[in-house]
Amino acid sequence: MRLDELYKKITVYHYMITFLSVLGLVGIFTTQDLSLVPQLVLAPILAAALDYAVTYLQYKRKIIPQSAIISGLFVATILPANLLAAVAGVVIVVAGKHIIRFNERHIFNPAGFGILVSALLFGTGTAWWSSASLLIIPLGLFISYKIQRLYISLPFLAIFAVGTAITNVIRGIAITPISFLNLATIFMAFFMAVEPRTTPHTKKGMLIFAAILGIAYFVTLFLTSNYNIAADFMLLSLLFTNVFTENLNKLS
Repeated sequence: MRLDELYKKITVYHYMITFLSVLGLVGIFTTQDLSLVPQLVLAPILAAALDYAVTYLQYKRKIIPQSAIISGLFVATILPANLLAAVAGVVIVVAGKHIIRFNERHIFNPAGFGILVSALLFGTGTAWWSSASLLIIPLGLFISYKIQRLYISLPFLAIFAVGTAITNVIRGIAITPISFLNLATIFMAFFMAVEPRTTPHTKKGMLIFAAILGIAYFVTLFLTSNYNIAADFMLLSLLFTNVFTENLNKLS
């Protein structure tokens, strides 16, 4: 097969699986934590197997569960090293994907929902360890561009930058370039927040989605930090914003 023919067969699923795998391996190398290896290997395999089985039993269709592999990689690389929590997260992701739906569409980002519920059940919190490298910026830009969701990623990051600057001023903290280099937030903006089925598909809808997400980000940050709420504020803000997608899709 010629290179140009091969390139035409590469989809955004292939890019996402490759990039998340690379970021996971880089994260393990950066953190020097080999206990992360089992869940990085097992979670996407288990997610694919479960999604394949459920789809076949429910619809008698044989699929290549690429989206499930991606969700499994998110579970593996956002949760800290805890194989049981990762397995539970994958089960919740697949169950949520097939059960929590409205008009044949996911309501919540499946991976975000599974990770948040598993982290709460097992008390592990989240680690976002695959965002340990600046590689997330070029790879994330590419992914968001390919999925046609830069109208979400970039406005959200702009709101994050403004909100961070204001917060630093209020708290009397010096504003430096490092203040805006929150790699976990950047990872969410480019990889998690752009999931096509749970985000708007119109330009206006995407811009409003980004604005809601940006506001929800700081509101949930305030609530979780000031009221001792043991939940990942970024995932909470994303899942909250997902609720608006159905109505935002009606905007032309």
